[in-house]
Parts: sequence; C-alpha cells; structure tokens
Amino acid sequence: MEHKVVGNIVEIAVDVVKIADGRYRKEMGDVESLAESIKTVGQLVPIIVSDDMTLIAGERRLRAHKLLEKPTIRAVVETREDINKQIIEILENLERKDFTWQEQVMAIEDLHMMMKAVQGSRWSMRKTAEKIGLSKSGVITDLDLAQALKEAPDMFERCDTKKKALKALQKYKIDETMAEITLRRSKTDYGKSAKNHVFLGDCLNLIDKLPDHIVNAVISDPFYGIDIDKSKKFNTDETNIPHIYDDSEKLYKDTMSVLISKLDRVMAKDSWVVFFCAIQHYYWLHEQLSKSGFHPDIIPAIWYKTGTSGQTNQPNTLFGRVYEPFIYAKRGDATLIKAGQPNVLQFPVVHSMNKDHPVEKPVSLLEEVIGRFCLPGHVILDPMCGSGSTLVAGIKRGCNPIGFELQEVNYNISINNVSEVLKMKDAGRMDLLNR
Repeated sequence: MEHKVVGNIVEIAVDVVKIADGRYRKEMGDVESLAESIKTVGQLVPIIVSDDMTLIAGERRLRAHKLLEKPTIRAVVETREDINKQIIEILENLERKDFTWQEQVMAIEDLHMMMKAVQGSRWSMRKTAEKIGLSKSGVITDLDLAQALKEAPDMFERCDTKKKALKALQKYKIDETMAEITLRRSKTDYGKSAKNHVFLGDCLNLIDKLPDHIVNAVISDPFYGIDIDKSKKFNTDETNIPHIYDDSEKLYKDTMSVLISKLDRVMAKDSWVVFFCAIQHYYWLHEQLSKSGFHPDIIPAIWYKTGTSGQTNQPNTLFGRVYEPFIYAKRGDATLIKAGQPNVLQFPVVHSMNKDHPVEKPVSLLEEVIGRFCLPGHVILDPMCGSGSTLVAGIKRGCNPIGFELQEVNYNISINNVSEVLKMKDAGRMDLLNR
C-alpha cells in the first residue's frame, strides 16, 4: 500500500505495522472500550510508525483497530533521518536545567520509542537508562508516568514535583486496576445484576429516566457544599490531589435545589427523604424540602461517631467534631417503620484502611437508617451513591436500591461492592459483609 512519508498523516494497512519485541507497555487497559469509541467517533489521534512500519506510538489504537477488523489505520510516518534528528534533540533537551518533570518523562518515553524504532529488538530499557544516566527501574517508572500523563492528565494537575506525581501514579494504578476488575466482573452474572442497581452519569439527568412514583425512599449522603476539597485534610497530603469533587456551596445549592424539585414525580405517594448534610445547610434544606411539599423535622437527626475523639483543624480553639446531622422528611402520610426511636444513631466510623471513598459512611449506620424508613421490597434511590454503601445496605435489608454516580472511579467501586453483596446474598453469607 503506497503512502506519503515525512510527517504527514496517511492511511496504512493495519497488518503491515510491526510491533517490536520488548516494548515497555505490557498492559493495554480496556481496549474494548477504546474500540467502541473509535467505532462511534472515529480515530481521533494517529499512530506513529517508522518508515519500515515499526510502531513508535499508539499500540492501544492499533489493537483496537485489529479488534474492529479495520483494514487501515491513520498514521504519521517518520523517516530514519527524522528519527535520528529527534533523538539528538531529545538528548540535548534532557540536559536542560529548567526541564519540568512532565517534559522529562515525556522526553524519555520519546527517546525510548525512537531508539526502539531504529534499533528494533536490540534496544532495551537498560540501554535507554545507560544512555541518559538513570537506573533501569527509574526509566520504567518514568515510562509509567509518561503513559499515565497521556491517559489521565487531570490526575497530575496539582503535582508540581515528581515526588507528588509518583504518589498520584500509585493512585492512578489502583483506579486503573479497579476499572479492569470492574470490566471483568461486569461480564459475570453478578456484574450484570449490579448494573441494574448502579448507573453512571449526572443524577439530574438520570432521574428523568425513572418511571413515575416508583421510589419509596430517597436516602443519600451527597457532597456537603463546604469546600472540603480545599481543606487541609484533603489537599495537603503528599499527592496534593483533590481526592473527591468540587464541593462549593454554590454547586451544592444549585444541584440540591434542582434535585429536590424533581423528586415529586418519581416518589410514591407516602414516602421518605433522608439527606446527610452539613449543619450550616440544614435549615436551607428544610426550606427547600418544605417548598416542594415534604414535611421535614425541624430538629436534625444525628450520627454520633463512637470510638473517636473527633476531628478539628484547630484543636486549641475548637472541640473535636464527633457527629454529623441528617435531615428526614415525609411525603403524604408516610409513617416510620420503627416507632419511638431516638434521633441519635451511634455507630463507629469506617476505618481509613477499609475506606473505598474519603467520606464513606458505615454500612451498619445506613442499614439502621433504612430499617427505620423502608420495608423489604421498597425501592430506594441514592442519587449520589459514591462507593455504593447505601446500595449495599439496601440489598442487605431486602430492598431494591438504585444509585447514580457521576465519577467513573466511584461507579466502578460501586459495581464491585454491589456485585459482592449480591453474590454473598445468594450464598447466604451476608454476615461476611458487616463493616
């Protein structure tokens, strides 16, 4: 197949592209999803090959094309002369004193791939390391960083040093592994069943797809609108990455006001709403729910966190905070399943080593909440389900929970947690899921 060389994008036959032995990338990630994207919107980024058709960059795109059985692929063809010039330029640039860590790792990746294109199987990561005066393990790490930087640049936005970037890379690998596990598990019967409970997307859009008046209770632990993503606890560790989400008061109130306005259509005549919240927004929530026809208690209910002295950024002037409030409101003539219960619920926090989400509520607490408002068989909606704790608690209580989640990482975790509880339920071993 003829093609024009020297840096232009051309169509080449897929089967003529050669993959050199010893390429550093071993895991290809979710090639199936990439193939589906290419099938839908086309190939947005060309691969790069040498003039003898040895692949320099774009192996996932090449594999996706093979999976789709496409005969051709868009490519940029580099001549040997061009590659040698680029190698010299990269080596010169690597000696720059003002190189950022991002520029450094991308340059090392380019150098390694260019040398592979020229030398073929004779070239190795060890030789790349020797050429630039690094250890082999250092080169492997830099190549991993370069790959992650291309695939998930947002993960590194606040990483102004390589040390912070390495911490971010560790988290990225965990998230990527979770996505791979989710992909495999979602193909099992339990994974398919989990997808009947967890849905990826914006709750303000997904709620419009629910049938009228099917929800018996909305029970949710949404974001709090207190700028927690900017607080010391979540923003000054070694990664310096925003662990959770935009937690501004404006976004919180805009989102919650629209969400509450949409509840009337989907909720049953006699039903309940429960929202965990920041104390400073309690009476704003009270007003919003009242305006939408709900009847909230004027007094907050409290989750008292047993076994802890609480958290505070100012221990010399403020007490440790050991409780969180939640608001509950009835619609129609709804009545409590458990009458006469106290409005303080005492449960320990989830240990940090067991958390799937930075602000995760214990399943035992959510089981108690659900038990007060719902009967087995009731449909529970959690419009911001996070890691799926409410869904797990609902299944354990014999209910039919539905969860929406905006962040894909949390959606993957929810799918796994719901899959696990469904499997344990069938096995009659729900006792193994107490946490």
